[in-house]
Amino acid sequence: MIVVNEYEAILEAYGKAGGSLDALRSKEVGNLVIHKNRVLSANEVKGIKVETEETETGVNIYFLVEEGAKIKYPVHLCFGVLPKEGLQEIILRVEAQADSEVTVIAHCIFPT
Repeated sequence: MIVVNEYEAILEAYGKAGGSLDALRSKEVGNLVIHKNRVLSANEVKGIKVETEETETGVNIYFLVEEGAKIKYPVHLCFGVLPKEGLQEIILRVEAQADSEVTVIAHCIFPT
């Protein structure tokens, strides 16, 4: 699922800030892109399960790394608010099961 206009605006701001757009576009890289309280894009890779719940003020996220999973590329969590003013509350619950390995990179985009 991708919400095009907001998704492209978040990616543009991320790229201008020096971020690697490949990390958010590649199907080999796990990522989650959230604008305010909307999930714009979610890409799970083998060994990663992500459940999201949009709320009035943000998103609740359950992030699971399955037992024995060795995630090759860092997983990118991209949170942002495009307008000058806004509220975004992210509640992130992470579970890394036994013998799993993952690197997570979180970045926040507030371009204005």
